[in-house]
Parts: sequence; C-alpha cells; structure tokens
Amino acid sequence: MTQGDSALGAAPPRPAALSRSAEGGAQGGGTQRGGSFPSRPPQGAPRPSAPPPPSSPPPLPPGRDRRGWPIPIALALLGPFLALRGEPRADPLQAPERLKALLDEAAAVLAGIEAYQRHPLPPRRLERPALWSAGGARLLDYGGEGPILVVAPSLVNRATVLDLMDERSFMAGMARSGLRALLLDWGEPSGEDLRLGLEGYARERLAPALRAAAEIGGEAPALMGYCMAGPLCVGALSLDPGLARRFAAVAAPWDFRHMPGLEGLRRKAPEISAGLEASAAIFGAAPGEALQTLFALRDPWTAARKFRDFAALDPFSFEARLFVALEDWANDGVPLAPKVAREAFHDWFLKGEPHRGLWRLGDHLVAPRRYDRPVLVASGVRDVVAPPAATRPLAEALPRAEILEANAGHVGLIVGGGASEKLWRPLAAFFADRTGEARAVPRRKRRSREKGAPAPETPLRP
Repeated sequence: MTQGDSALGAAPPRPAALSRSAEGGAQGGGTQRGGSFPSRPPQGAPRPSAPPPPSSPPPLPPGRDRRGWPIPIALALLGPFLALRGEPRADPLQAPERLKALLDEAAAVLAGIEAYQRHPLPPRRLERPALWSAGGARLLDYGGEGPILVVAPSLVNRATVLDLMDERSFMAGMARSGLRALLLDWGEPSGEDLRLGLEGYARERLAPALRAAAEIGGEAPALMGYCMAGPLCVGALSLDPGLARRFAAVAAPWDFRHMPGLEGLRRKAPEISAGLEASAAIFGAAPGEALQTLFALRDPWTAARKFRDFAALDPFSFEARLFVALEDWANDGVPLAPKVAREAFHDWFLKGEPHRGLWRLGDHLVAPRRYDRPVLVASGVRDVVAPPAATRPLAEALPRAEILEANAGHVGLIVGGGASEKLWRPLAAFFADRTGEARAVPRRKRRSREKGAPAPETPLRP
C-alpha cells in the first residue's frame, strides 16, 4: 500500500464476480475456476481437447509477477468488513442484505486487485550516472544547469517515487527549472550499511554526499528531505550547518504525536518491537513488507477503496498507469537497517524525542536552531502520514523557516495532479533564491599529518 493518499479521485465501483482465475490465485497457484474437478474419462476413450482459454482476463504481463499478494494488498480485502466495526449494531433482519452488500464491495475490490496484477509493467526508467557512492548509497545525476540541489528520500521506500514516470518526475522537474538535480538513493542496506543507525546515516552517508556535491558545485548545495529523510537532514544540519546553503523539509514529521491512525500501533509497541527484533535477527534487516503492513493496518478501508476505484478505470488511461506505478513502488519496499528501524520507532515514534528537544545523534543533542539559514517546511493538508500538525513544530524550531501548505496528500504532494504548481514551482524558486544567504561551506575532513596515510573521518561537531 502507499503510505499516503491515492492519486486517484473517487470512482463508482464496477460489478465483479467474486472468483479468482487460475492465473491470479492468491499465491499464483493453479486454482480451478468454478466447482468440482472433472471426472476421469473411461479407459481407452479419446483424450478431450483442451477448452479454449477464457476471453478475459488478459494474460499476465511478462517480467515481475504481481500475484504474490503482499500482505498490504491482502488486507485491502478486509476493508469492507472492518468498516463494520464503526457502524451501529444493525437490525438482525437486515443482516442478509448487509452481508450481500459487503460481498459485492469485496468483489469490486478483488476486481481492482486483479486488474492491477494484470496491468502491463511500466517501462524501466533510465539509469542515471552516479557521482558518488558509499555502501549502498549513490548520488545520482539528473542533469540541469544551475545551483546544485540534493534530494534525500525516505529510507523506508525506494527513491523511485521522485522519478516515477515521464509525466510525474519530480527530479526531472527540478532539472528543468534551472537547478542541477542530484538524487541521494540510499539503496538497500547490506554489508557495512547494516551496522548503521540514524547517526551513521547522518555522518557516513548524508554528510559525505553533501560534501561531494559541494566539491562538484564549488559551494554547499541546497538540500531537500522528503518524509523520513526530513528529520534525518535536520539532525545532520544541526551538527554541521555548513552542509547546505538552504533546506526544504517536505512531508517531514517532527511532532509524531500528530500522526493520525497510529494510536493502535502505539498500544502494540511491545509486540511491534519484538517483531522488528525477530525479523532483524532472521533476515538481517527489518523487511520492507513488514513496515508496509504496519501502514496498511492503519486504515485497510482506504486501501480497499482505491482498488475498487481502480477497477472502474480505463486500463490504458494516464490515471491507471499512475496508479500502477505508485502501487509497484509502494509494494516494493526497502528493508531498514536494524538500528535505524529500532531508533526511528522508539526515539521518534514512541518517545517523540525530536519535538521534545531530546533527540541525540550519538553524544550530540540535535538542536534545529543552530541551522540559521533559509528553510521551507512544506506539507499537504490532506496528508494522513505527516499532517501539518506534525510538520509545523519543525518550522517553529528552525530560526528562519517559512511554511507552505498545499491541498494534497503525502504522496500526492510529490506526484499528484497539480504537484508541479503546488510544490515543484515554489520549491524551485526557493532553491534558486539567494536572498539572505551566507556562503555556506561544509567542513572538510582533516588531513592526516603522516604523508601518504589515509585521511581519518572527522565527526560532525555541534
């Protein structure tokens, strides 16, 4: 499931039969359509010819198989039934009619899931040249002329949402606007990445990438942090303000008390913590599927509605292609390094350390007020992951922050209809502006006095 809103508007449900085809079984298995198996023909009887294939649905596309039924997709089918929990107790005499309505709703959701699973795969995006790398992280060049902008996405989803499709590529939009656009793709944690926590990602991934961008551009770059990367960027900038000449936090929560729909997860904190620890011990990292399931559990009915609405779309329309691209992105989550998952859940989500002024990166207390450069805090008024109430406290904590609130959701703010006018254009103007800027230069690593010896890593200082 996507973590935020659907990019689609409401559409009436389309009737659908509550049956799965052999190609679309729950695990991609060969389930029969209909009732009993055919009886065995008498011995010596001619073998009957195979029945003609059904005219619909069309065959599955080649390439990645979407039939695996990730848990968030399976939860979508529970939406209509879980919605009953919020309804008053119904008249028992109306129970058959209510059950029929629920089954019809579930059938429409199932039709949407099947339509998604059978939709042609989007074309592969062109690979971009990497200007810097460390571990799994890479700094990808999207071109453009002008001051350098580094965009850092969330660690819990792939960076591809920022270059989703030709018509909705945030990175391409920044490159066209007079900026040199670089995307910090965190990659999948493996090897040395698995030992990192939030401090490690700030010191050993984000800060070196920004220094590399400064070497390319001759000055500190502008920086944008989306979603989970927003607080991470604030942490790094509070320790070394010279890393970025100006900064934008987009859909970035800071006061985690205002993330709606997650109170139930807080009550299950011990079980979730145990699950994260167990999955990290088994898989070496917190699986992306487990993290996406937590978001899906927040509101399965929303997931149900978006698949129901998708069933009513023309599969060749732009809206259908956008939906498929977003679902492919959302259901292909990135695992988190165990320490990152633990710290984000406990220090950010449960304890609320950022907005309380208690969050530390190692021995250093994160102090947003130390970043005395222009800041833009952007959020969507329909965001159900990081609503304005969760993002405004960050603007209050930064000395020179402005607020931009647009009529959009968490993902729609980046790729939704009108995103170029609501967010892309104001951001490009903000990053190109030089008003009130001192020349920000990130501190360089200290050189070893011994000739020929490698330069040691210099820790960020408060």
